[in-house]
Amino acid sequence: QTCALPICLYFINRREYEVTLTEVGVYQSTFQLPKSNSAGNDTSISFVCRGGFTISVDCTVEWQMTPESAPYLLSEYGNKIEVEKKIIDAQAHAIGRDKGINYGVQDFLEGTSREKFQDEFSKELIKVCKEKRVDVLSAFIRRIEIPEQYLKPIREKQLAMEMELTAKAKEITAKTENRSEEHT
Repeated sequence: QTCALPICLYFINRREYEVTLTEVGVYQSTFQLPKSNSAGNDTSISFVCRGGFTISVDCTVEWQMTPESAPYLLSEYGNKIEVEKKIIDAQAHAIGRDKGINYGVQDFLEGTSREKFQDEFSKELIKVCKEKRVDVLSAFIRRIEIPEQYLKPIREKQLAMEMELTAKAKEITAKTENRSEEHT
């Protein structure tokens, strides 16, 4: 039998009871791609979206181990690090894969679709972790990494449109200068 006791002075027969000390409170788990100039670990949530492109998501999850849930979590999973690894980490990656397959790359470029993914991801993570006695307070997606092979044609098309607009503006400017020279 496990139980949580507040910090105090207790007289316990250590031959009869095993005492495990642990902190309870709010924790933060961060999943992210390493910075371009560093050799850090890639902890981002990566998945294949509809269309076959790999998307990587940076995310921060705030979660809580309460005094009521701590005895169960410690006996079931081990210490706080193991709870984080076996529940938060595992579920965040699994939910990212499960929800991400329903979206195409273009959906991650559009604001409303990105928000919908964020909302679905957060709600599912909160629900699943609550079933495992961990309270997720928030799951905030900070950055979505779109594959370069998808972005390159879009950038080239946008650049071509901008160059065409610039050429038209230069043409209009040249005609206006010619007319002003004729009138002087």
